[in-house]
Amino acid sequence: GIRSSAMTIDGMIALAGEAQTFFFNPSTGQLVPVLDHGGKVIRYEHLSGSLMLGSGFNVEVYSFPEMVNQKTLLFSDTILDMHIQYSK
Repeated sequence: GIRSSAMTIDGMIALAGEAQTFFFNPSTGQLVPVLDHGGKVIRYEHLSGSLMLGSGFNVEVYSFPEMVNQKTLLFSDTILDMHIQYSK
């Protein structure tokens, strides 16, 4: 099943499933698999155009829409959720 979703700047919806990650285009109804693994939580960061996929102890940062892994962040605690915050 789908665990998390994030709306991107171009109107696409990124979906983190249990075993795969997808892009859904609401205007066409097309669902496209983009990663062969899923995650617990997915977030889109509009300033950098990055998609973040969190699962287990990792947060993977991907360029959007290319889905090229930019970096993987390792944490000592399990990723349960992500909240993007900005400071002035």
